[in-house]
Amino acid sequence: MLERLTAGISLFLIVDLAGVQALRRLNLVDAIYIWITAPPADLAQRLAQRRTEAAVEIAKRLVLAQQEVVLISQQAPQLFDFILANDRELKSAIADLEQLIVHRLGLCPLPEANLSN
Repeated sequence: MLERLTAGISLFLIVDLAGVQALRRLNLVDAIYIWITAPPADLAQRLAQRRTEAAVEIAKRLVLAQQEVVLISQQAPQLFDFILANDRELKSAIADLEQLIVHRLGLCPLPEANLSN
């Protein structure tokens, strides 16, 4: 990964909270840190509807999500440049993310999306 970054290749990484903390310690100059969040009630429903995990695994993920919400509420300004609320249709959240990336590349103004920074 570091070889690609130093070669000027853009990467899109999906990492957990610990991964963000580790990446922040690398002091990557052009990195954008975006937390994508869903309302807790929606998260439980979404995970159940996917039918890809057992109830026990869903329960573990929900506990972890609650812990992350607490940590992020305390550390968000130090960890993330933007927080994207995925509280609508998936297509809308993807469009918001695309607009944010295009903005960061300097190709358009910051969208009036479902974002906070």
